[in-house]
Amino acid sequence: MVATDRDALICDFAEYYNIYDYERLPVDTVAVLAFGLPLTSRIKMKLSGQRWELDTQLLAAILDNVKALVWMQTKDARKGRNRPASILKMLNGADDLKDKPIGYTSSEAFEAARARIIKEAGNG
Repeated sequence: MVATDRDALICDFAEYYNIYDYERLPVDTVAVLAFGLPLTSRIKMKLSGQRWELDTQLLAAILDNVKALVWMQTKDARKGRNRPASILKMLNGADDLKDKPIGYTSSEAFEAARARIIKEAGNG
């Protein structure tokens, strides 16, 4: 944890345990306290790759679904346009380009793209 983000660990120890100088404690005590930090602590969220707490993500997902339900009742939805943007995707930094399907005009174009992707991945 110290190697990942020492400052986050110091902040978490100060917030949750009122410990401002963890280096004075025995290593095994620091390890137990670090293990006992909640999943919403800065360091555990960073280690798990989470940018937002679960309740924030759930609220964003609920909002996205409500917006989608309202949108589905509109003329725009029947024509497949102006779909509301996803708050959850924005929070998580999802790239919209990854969500769009890619089409190919021929099997040769597909095979060329496939070969390029395999080469870039280092598997070919």
